Amino acid sequence: MITIDNVDSVMKALTDHIDKTAKEAEAIRRKATSMLVEELIANIPVWSGRTVRSVRVNNSGAVAPSEPDPHPSEWTKFGYTRVMKMGTEPMRPAATAIARAQVAQANYSFNMNVFITINSKAWGLVEQAKAPDGRGRNKAVVSAIALAKVKAAFPQLG
Repeated sequence: MITIDNVDSVMKALTDHIDKTAKEAEAIRRKATSMLVEELIANIPVWSGRTVRSVRVNNSGAVAPSEPDPHPSEWTKFGYTRVMKMGTEPMRPAATAIARAQVAQANYSFNMNVFITINSKAWGLVEQAKAPDGRGRNKAVVSAIALAKVKAAFPQLG
């Protein structure tokens, strides 16, 4: 016969360890998701900002509502981005603020899925380095580059 003393204290220590590990894992999920979003939006060329604004991070897989094409009267405020360095486009700050805010709204608990969605007609062109007009300013396969950087930074994610 085996007798185990202090079962309550052992169970409490085990529960505390599980809780601590879960919190650490949630923090890693949040940091990795944030880095992935940052890497994605850093390599999306911005004209009107529509593609970057469409980035969503949530637990349901919901996508951003589709935006209509900008009216030609709005084009001047976007600037001639073809000649601008990536990151200097006038519409980038507002668009990236919306995308970054999405990261804070998701639940990173292990019992929840975390989805990153991009609902933009231009996304296929961005991924092929052909946005906005067939001659891209970004690197090809934006998502693969972003995922590779996140996996390198967080090897525990596999």
